[in-house]
Amino acid sequence: MKKIKVLRVILFSSVAMSVIGCSGIPKTAENLPLANGTGAVVIPVNMENTSESKKYPCRSISFEVKKVFRTPDELDKSELREIYLYDKPAYGLITDLEPGEYMFDEFKCHANYRRVFNGGRSYIVKRANVYFDVEPNTVTVSSQTFVGKSEYDASGSSSFSARFNYVTEQDKQKALKALEEKGIPSGWSLNF
Repeated sequence: MKKIKVLRVILFSSVAMSVIGCSGIPKTAENLPLANGTGAVVIPVNMENTSESKKYPCRSISFEVKKVFRTPDELDKSELREIYLYDKPAYGLITDLEPGEYMFDEFKCHANYRRVFNGGRSYIVKRANVYFDVEPNTVTVSSQTFVGKSEYDASGSSSFSARFNYVTEQDKQKALKALEEKGIPSGWSLNF
């Protein structure tokens, strides 16, 4: 005769519960919010995969957007953002930023599923030099485009690059078209 273990769960409505673990990095926005005095920046994305059947090694990139400080009270203003690359987006959209100058100087390429980097790490850190200005109720394009490229040879070996390059007019127009397809609420202006 098998013994069956019974698990009893008792919940008390007056007890607060918390979950401990890794919280996700905020994803870049899909759409613009209603105009509220904050600004937004578009980071164009250019995926140069040579094989549509293979996935790009970076599932996403994340970076810490830092406000360029002018006074000591602005020193620690920063926030993490993440752009998912698996569906080859035309852009990443960062919203709800106070007007001012922003930058990020590095980004993490997070390994796609079933991949690891450099001896088992789940991400690699790469340098970047991305600056942008944020104006109220204005969507600004970043001065840099994220460019991801992967190459595969006949033996199945692969290599890839993940970097930021100066934005091109083609990158801007591709991002603008994709943003307009999502819809731009009234009250926003574009600085492309």
